[in-house]
Amino acid sequence: PARLGGSGLEAGGLSLGGWRIGETPPGRTFQFHLLRRSSRILSRSLQIQPFRIRTAALLRTMAARAVYSGPPGQDPSEQFRLCAAPPAGHGGFADEVVLLEGRKARALVHRDGDWHRSVHLWLYHPASKSVVLQQRSVHKDTHPGLWDVSAAGHITGDDDVVTTVVREAEEELGLTGLSHTDVRFLFTAVNQSVGETKHGAFRDNEFAHVYTAEAPDIDKLSAGESEVSAIKMVPLLDLRDALTRKENWLVPKGIGYVSRLVELLTPQAGPS
Repeated sequence: PARLGGSGLEAGGLSLGGWRIGETPPGRTFQFHLLRRSSRILSRSLQIQPFRIRTAALLRTMAARAVYSGPPGQDPSEQFRLCAAPPAGHGGFADEVVLLEGRKARALVHRDGDWHRSVHLWLYHPASKSVVLQQRSVHKDTHPGLWDVSAAGHITGDDDVVTTVVREAEEELGLTGLSHTDVRFLFTAVNQSVGETKHGAFRDNEFAHVYTAEAPDIDKLSAGESEVSAIKMVPLLDLRDALTRKENWLVPKGIGYVSRLVELLTPQAGPS
């Protein structure tokens, strides 16, 4: 593996545009895998000290393979499909999400506040009327260390929405065997938040496609080490009250989001 840093790549005297092995800012660890689309650009700056590389084949093999290998879900170059902003008066929900042609890297999307898509999965345990919560990893670039929805993640490129839900449940909670037919769509929320982490300031504007599935016993779940620090189950109405009070251990959710979630999960739970 090689590490990409601020201004060059070095390996036995090899330097490339300032990316350097062993001089890596947090969350910027890369391995080299062939990416032909970048080799032509990189070839213009590759040099070996004290001698120059003389073969383009070596360049393509060694230099054009930068793929992120830091914490899963935190690849700053991960490409998101951009969306049109929601119409005025949306009330916190969307009936339709308009996809744009453009794609943009995760880090730039969160820096610039572009609209993009995500999924939320709430695992609900009917017998105890409780939901599973996850504590977000401290490596997350938004809301690190806070407790949040059972599983969540961004939709990369043109990936299918439900496929993303199933994948996030397995990656973050170790929930295998969940199928497309096991999850039920609830609503699409319009979420906006701002903040600052060790990665810098963020403006998160997203359409969250919210789903639910029945929760297994908590001992059948396991926190994904890189993305999730811990998991627990809490009564749904206790969660509703804590979110309504905007308690600071939770990722904020709008009142409309919370009310609709409770209504759709447990119609018998009473008014929110």
